[in-house]
Amino acid sequence: MSPAMELIPTLAILLVAGLPALGAGQTATLDLVSEAGYNAVAITADVPVIGASTDTTNLSGSLEVRLGIDPSTGEVGEFTVLSGNVTGTGVTLSRSVFLLGSYNVSATSLGATLVTPVPPGPVDPPTGNFDAARHTFTINSGSLGGSATVLGTTTPVTLDFAAAPLSGAGSGTGNVSLVLTGSTPTSRSYEVNVLVPVSVSDSFPVSDDPGALEAEVTASGTVKARGTVTIPVSPYETWSVANAIPGALFGDDANGDGVPNGLQWGLGLAADDVPFPRLLQPGGAAGDTVDFKLTLPPGGSAGALRVLVATNPAAGAFSTLGAGAVSTGNPIPAGTSGVVTVSLPKTQALFLRLQAIEP
Repeated sequence: MSPAMELIPTLAILLVAGLPALGAGQTATLDLVSEAGYNAVAITADVPVIGASTDTTNLSGSLEVRLGIDPSTGEVGEFTVLSGNVTGTGVTLSRSVFLLGSYNVSATSLGATLVTPVPPGPVDPPTGNFDAARHTFTINSGSLGGSATVLGTTTPVTLDFAAAPLSGAGSGTGNVSLVLTGSTPTSRSYEVNVLVPVSVSDSFPVSDDPGALEAEVTASGTVKARGTVTIPVSPYETWSVANAIPGALFGDDANGDGVPNGLQWGLGLAADDVPFPRLLQPGGAAGDTVDFKLTLPPGGSAGALRVLVATNPAAGAFSTLGAGAVSTGNPIPAGTSGVVTVSLPKTQALFLRLQAIEP
């Protein structure tokens, strides 16, 4: 009796793990820009009785970031600051109120960090927006030094940010945007612009004296950084663009013929080619085996193909067929053309499935 064998050419199961860019991601260095309205952080000290004074520190430096970019759409799904060390110009804060008092403190320079304390930092891909509170801004070096006079009593003032950092989460909505600057068959290059609004505050004693007045110190502004990133583009993604289906997922079926896009690509076919003559076909019996034939186009397959086997396809228990059962070995290497033979024993009922391996 012949074994019950079935060819299932339209049920090629393809393993697709979400957006390809959201795995390890792509690292990049972004430099803080010098543009009006950005990287100018307002430092305010508010001393009881006397009142508030504000000066601006201009930030410079760079951020080391990880970006999760979908190469098929150019959208960002992750923005994580791995490390960010910036410096700020000096500030002077002073205020005088007749009869009540005055203060005058200054810093020659300030240092700060911007990091993502709990990675990854998610981004809404269509808009590029993200919650700035996922990122932390900290002024952690430099000090404000001077003196304060309140009701005739003068005391030295030192606010040491190294000893007591001014830290807090970002504030509001940040944004990351990409501009395509170059493209090759294997990569795409983008200009990256990132905006992170920050607004943090804390209270510090104006001196070491017991019972000293506390000054409320705040910092607010928008950090903007820019850089470039180049991401690899897989052969499948290049094929999808060339076949007018950019962004089509590997496991989807763009033309509805029952054969997934990835298998169509892997077979070395155009998106609108009829795939069925290129799938596994019964090839007859000889001796103790039953053969199946896979006829690949003259130009060769575009990707590696794997032949899977199961005794019960309903249970989904497919595994890779032994390499010795396939004339080219298994997986079938990319670039293979002509007829590939798959031989199975007559004594066992088996089911075959053809799978394209996602690059």
